[in-house]
Amino acid sequence: MFLGDAGKYELDRIEVNGKAVALQVIPLGIRRFWGLSEFGFDFTENFLIDATGRLENYSDFGDAFVYKLSSRYKLADDRVTVRGSFSTGFRAPSLHQIYSQKAQYSFVPGQGIQVSGLVNNVSREANLLGVPKLDAETSTNLTFGIGVNPNDNLSFTVDYYDNQ
Repeated sequence: MFLGDAGKYELDRIEVNGKAVALQVIPLGIRRFWGLSEFGFDFTENFLIDATGRLENYSDFGDAFVYKLSSRYKLADDRVTVRGSFSTGFRAPSLHQIYSQKAQYSFVPGQGIQVSGLVNNVSREANLLGVPKLDAETSTNLTFGIGVNPNDNLSFTVDYYDNQ
């Protein structure tokens, strides 16, 4: 069964142990295009700088440009490494986060049939309950770290992460 224009919807069969337990209709036509570029350069044998950029276009969430700048410096004949990076991030909600729904029907003596479950994020019910539509998430990330390899049998690292 398809709702609306058959060319814009797909029937998704959810199975558990090989048996269909639910069917849901999800929209087609959601597209994502992206391009990635990376540039890394060893200024010296010990000093590296790397830059990465990614441009994405989501048909349902718009454009996003994310990037990462990172560097690494090796000291003491490669026994100590100091590194750091700064980056941005973008994450659009998955199809399942937006369109998954589940209903469970239970018979309660004296109360009749009760329905419980989850409604999808774009449903009329979610709208009536005041549930806001899911939106894309963005982040900025900062990392610093040091790696030490005092001998051939021992190495350790200490890292700092700040993700917002």
